Order: sequence, then C-alpha cells, then structure tokens
Amino acid sequence: MKRDLNNLPAELNCAARIPGEHETMQTSGSLTLHALDGPFGMEAKGVDLSGKLTTGLRQSLNKALVEQQVLLFRNQQLGDAQIREVASWFGDVRVLPRVRRKGEEIVPGVRHLTNLGADGRPSGKHPDPFSREWHADGAWMQIPARATVLYALEVPREGGATQFADMVGGLEGFNESERGRLDKLEVIHDVELARVLRFGRAVNINQHVGRKRQLGLWLRFLRRLLPGATTVHPVIRISPENGRAAIVLGADAWRIRGMGWYRGMREVARLTQRSVRSELILTHYWRPGDLVIWDNRSLLHRVEDYDFKREARVMRQVVICGRTS
Repeated sequence: MKRDLNNLPAELNCAARIPGEHETMQTSGSLTLHALDGPFGMEAKGVDLSGKLTTGLRQSLNKALVEQQVLLFRNQQLGDAQIREVASWFGDVRVLPRVRRKGEEIVPGVRHLTNLGADGRPSGKHPDPFSREWHADGAWMQIPARATVLYALEVPREGGATQFADMVGGLEGFNESERGRLDKLEVIHDVELARVLRFGRAVNINQHVGRKRQLGLWLRFLRRLLPGATTVHPVIRISPENGRAAIVLGADAWRIRGMGWYRGMREVARLTQRSVRSELILTHYWRPGDLVIWDNRSLLHRVEDYDFKREARVMRQVVICGRTS
C-alpha cells in the first residue's frame, strides 16, 4: 500500500503516483521528489550529493525516509568519503571491517561489496551469498541499525536488482488474534547462529591459522549458544519517529525465544515467508551512479541473482545507526 504522502513535511509533500501520470513537487532549489513506480519509495531529482545541502533540506530528507522508507538518487559521482558524509546526514555511521586492496581508499564505515578479484575481473565468488535471502541489515545489533546506504559503481547487464519488502504492510496481513500472539513473541538475532544452524553454512573458521587460534574461534562460536550471549528483540518493532509497527525477522534471525531450536527456527522462517507480501515489494534495477537509502526498521531486502562468475557488480555500503546523542 502506498504511504500517505500528505503526512510529509510541506516542502517534501507530493502526490502519490497515479498510473499514466507523473506527479512531482518542487522543493528548495532544483530538487524535485517523485513517487517511485511501486508501493513505496521516492526518487529525488536535481540534487548533487557531492555538494553541500542545507540543514533544513537534510532534515526534510530524513522525514521523507521515515515516511517513504526508500530514497533514490540517480547519476551521482561519489567517492568513499562523500558516501560516508551522505550517510552521516541520517544517523551515526557504523564502522565495518573490510579488507584493504591495493589502491583502495580507506574510509571507516564504507564497505566494498564486489565480486571482482585483484586482477579486476570477476573472481567467480559471490561477495555475500546470504544477501540473496530476505534480511534487515543490523537487525542483530543491540540498538538495531536505522538505515543502509548502497551506491552502485558497476552493475551487471541482467539481474542483481535489490528488492524491498514492506514489513509494516506485512504485519497488517495478520488478523487481530494472530497479532495478539505476535505481540508476545521475542526473537533471538545472531548472524552466525542463523546462517550456520538455519542455512547449514560451515562455521567460519580460517583453516590457515594455527590450531590454538582455530580452537579459540570454535569456542567463541559455541559461547553464542549460551543464555544472554545473543541479542533479543521483540518480533514487532515500533518506529520511534512515527509509532508505526513492523514485523522484523529474516535470514539473520536465529529462532523465536522460548521455543525449542527446531521449532523456533521453523517459526522464524514461517513468519518471514508470511509477512513478505508480493504486492508490497519494491524492486530497484540498478544503474551506475545510483545511491539508495532505505529504512532497516520497516523493510526486509534481498539481491536478485546475477551471473557473478562473468558479470561485475561493484557497490559501496554504509550501515547507519540511530543517533546515540
């Protein structure tokens, strides 16, 4: 369902898209906002993100992100430092570990997602196979991530689109009795436990390190099974900005708390499948220079398959936390 655009701040308010029409709204300067061709989201036109945006405009874009869940900016020319700067307008940037390659710029928080090898050609490895499953970035954090910025440098000729599923609308698909049950459920979020125990991935142990180090990594993984070692969140989360409720599960959720392992994992999978509704999915087909910001607290997302053995897909990712001060 399309979010009510009339609730946006005056400078960003625009009519919902009607098939065959192209409603826009002029804002400060040359910026116009267009409803995307889907159940939610907006495209911002006429803005160069490498320049300086006024504080008022940044605040308005923040409000638009809360209301519309996805913001798209096309034809941007940005380096890592500029991508981080844009992300910082929406919250605190979470520093992510990443491997430095020769010639790469090191900017804390900017993750390089690429299937290219050191020779600049496809390596034959998918940069993140689990990105093909519905998930929410940073859902496992003690304070869940607010949003994600993804910027495209190279994209495949076919495939590789990103899909977004509205979890506010997903929750609305449950009846009153089911909602009452969901209100009482808590979910254990842990990336490693979910991927190993739900999806059968091997424990991530580097075989090239010494035996003592391997044993330490195994013990660290096993400690995650102990009570209190993982993050627990309500299955239903309430937005601090507008009070909207969403059901947030996905591939990085391990199991429902209070259920046995098998039943709890099966329930996570069942509820995730139930809450992803085909009529509430937005698909973004990438072009080089696209920058997309989305709300992790009300959306799940996944990447569509592409020929990663032959086609290049080079992206920059920043995960945004809520303000801590």
